[in-house]
Amino acid sequence: GTTYPLPEPFVVLATQNPVELEGTFPLPEAQVDRFLLRVALGYPSELEENAILQRFHLGDPLPELKAVTTPEEVSAMQTERRQVRVEESVRDYKVRIARSTRENRDIQLGASPRATMALYQVSQAWAAIQGRDYVLPDDIKKVAPSVLCHRMIIASQAQLRGRNAVELVSDIIAAVPVPVES
Repeated sequence: GTTYPLPEPFVVLATQNPVELEGTFPLPEAQVDRFLLRVALGYPSELEENAILQRFHLGDPLPELKAVTTPEEVSAMQTERRQVRVEESVRDYKVRIARSTRENRDIQLGASPRATMALYQVSQAWAAIQGRDYVLPDDIKKVAPSVLCHRMIIASQAQLRGRNAVELVSDIIAAVPVPVES
């Protein structure tokens, strides 16, 4: 019954290793839905892997890592993200994409309203990273897989047919009409 205030900004990063499942359990959908993004890194390239070996050759560089930003800078970027404009037709486009995940017969559990909000916020952030103060439909297409895929449960029959969340989000994006300038 006690609330503990956390410092702002409060950020949680989690890793998932699909190989070592012993002793770990999948998170419930409601908890997974609270993660803004899911990003798959994959393996490094040959050149990157060699660079990793070189960095660790004479010792462990991790204790000497320096911060690349401050909490104040992160808060400022969050404020800047809120200033990125989302035109009404582009906002409606985001909603139609999210709602399409709920209406797709290959998806047992589609994206929640929290996912729609995440799609909104992440597309604003992506536009800001690109140096714009407005969101384009292409921004939404770019970030949708990272925002939506981990929030969906694929229907058993679709899984048996080899369908996955990335393909389904791609199909939805291809099917939802993109707003155009009048």
